[in-house]
Amino acid sequence: MGIGLARDFLASFRDLENYRLTPHWRNDRLQGKEPDSGSSGFNGLVEILTLTSMAMDSFGETFSRARQGDVEAQYSLSLMFAKGLGITKNVPKAVYWCRKAAQNGHAQAQFNLGLMYRTGRGVHADYIEAVEWYLRSARQGHARAQHNLAFMFEHGKGVDQDYAAAAKWYFKAAEQGLAEAQLNLGILYSKGLGVPRNYPMAIEWYRKAADQGNRKAKQKLRELLTA
Repeated sequence: MGIGLARDFLASFRDLENYRLTPHWRNDRLQGKEPDSGSSGFNGLVEILTLTSMAMDSFGETFSRARQGDVEAQYSLSLMFAKGLGITKNVPKAVYWCRKAAQNGHAQAQFNLGLMYRTGRGVHADYIEAVEWYLRSARQGHARAQHNLAFMFEHGKGVDQDYAAAAKWYFKAAEQGLAEAQLNLGILYSKGLGVPRNYPMAIEWYRKAADQGNRKAKQKLRELLTA
């Protein structure tokens, strides 16, 4: 059992995260908007019932490794405290260990911490802090963080509004296949915000998002092709 099981627990959680990022799950939830809850956050853990017993067995060693500085254990521990898997649910401790992992460079923890500051879950809402943690995660290539960072730049939340920066980060996430980023990049091209107005490029990005099932992208694509 031990830390190996804790990492199995983490891998299983990430499998769930990956599923919740697919268009099959997200189509009716996110159509070009910043996610409020974040599929990569703490939501949905209870959907994998077997993780409860796994977490109960692995908590002790995970806690020990986390205290020794193991960043994966710190991140795993934050999830356990967040949902009470193997231990009593404790949001402040979830935030504490998430922050520890984030400070130690864990991209997913950095994203989660940014999301907490963005939404005020477990911490006081602070857009400036949200941008800081999104940026750290985005620089490591985390597609969702890149998308959310772009959203903050686009709407001037925690930073001065900067369409060029928004386009830059949407592009990075779009290149990784994130449908919402592809859609939003298409919108910037269609409006000439942060990039020169370019309808062929808008169509290209709309089509990429539409091919993943994004309904708003399909609508935008139809509008441009029939204009």
